Amino acid sequence: MASLHALVLSGGEMKGAYQAGVIAGLARAGNSYDLICGTSVGSLNALFLADRMGKGQTFATAAEGLVSFWVDRVTQPGLLVSTRGAGAMALDVLRHRWNGWLDLGPLHGLILQTGISDLDVSRSPVPAVVSVTDLTTGEVGYEPASIALAMASGTVPLLMRPLPVGGRLLYDGGVRDVAPLRYPIDQGATSLTAVLCQPRDLPLAPGDLGLLPMAGRVLEILMNEIITNDLETAHRVNLSILDGVDTKGHAYVFLRVVRPLTPLHGGITTFTALDIRTMVARGLADASVPLA
Repeated sequence: MASLHALVLSGGEMKGAYQAGVIAGLARAGNSYDLICGTSVGSLNALFLADRMGKGQTFATAAEGLVSFWVDRVTQPGLLVSTRGAGAMALDVLRHRWNGWLDLGPLHGLILQTGISDLDVSRSPVPAVVSVTDLTTGEVGYEPASIALAMASGTVPLLMRPLPVGGRLLYDGGVRDVAPLRYPIDQGATSLTAVLCQPRDLPLAPGDLGLLPMAGRVLEILMNEIITNDLETAHRVNLSILDGVDTKGHAYVFLRVVRPLTPLHGGITTFTALDIRTMVARGLADASVPLA
C-alpha cells in the first residue's frame, strides 16, 4: 500500500494562529503532506495553504505565507467579525430565527483581499478537505475546500448563524468532529500529523464566571471531549489491524500530535496583535517536540 501522509488541523477560533506557527515549524523541518483536512479555523488554514499551492508555491512557502497572514493581517477583532446590535437580536427572538451575535462578513472580505480563489484551491497538488455539519440532517461531511465551505466550517456555534451553501444549511464541522481524523484514515492514510489548538488539561482560570465566560468554558470542555474521541478513533483502527479484525482495509496509522501544553489566550472578540504573535511563536516552538 502506498504511503499517504495527512495533516489534520483542528478547530479553535483564534488559536489558529498557534496552528500556523506549528505548520511553519513542520515545513521548516522538511515535512510535506499528501492531504490536508481541517475543521473550523483549521479549515480556513487549509484553504489558505491549498490556494497558495494551487498558485504554484511549495508547501514550505505557503506555510510561511500563512504565518505572515496571521501576524500582518489578523491584528484586531473587527477585521474578522462584526457584532449585531441588541435590537436586531431581539427581532430574531420574536421571529424565531437566530442570526447570531457575530457576523463573519469582515473575514470573508479579508479572504478575498488576500487573493484566495476557489479555482486556485482546486488546483492545489495537495488536496484540502474541510468538515461541515449539516444542520438539517445533523451529519458531518468532508468536502473539497472552497471559500464558502471553509466559511461555514468556521462559524462559531450559537454565536454565529449557520451559512446556506448549495441549498444546505451548514455549520461548524467541530460540532461533530473537532479534529477530523476519520476522513484521512478512511482514505488510507499511513501517517497523521494532528495539530490541535487545545491542551490535554483544561484548568479553570480565575475570573468572571458570567454568562459568556461560562458558555465558553462549557464549549471548551465539550471540544476537548470530542478531540479525545477523535484521537481514540486512530488508536481503535490500529488495534483492529493488530488484532486482525479490521474489515475496511485501513492502513496502520502512525500518529503524531502537536498541541500546546497550557491554554492559549485570545478570544475572537478580545484578541490582540500580541496574542497572535505569541501563539505563532508557541506553535513554532512546539513543532520541534516529537509527541504531545
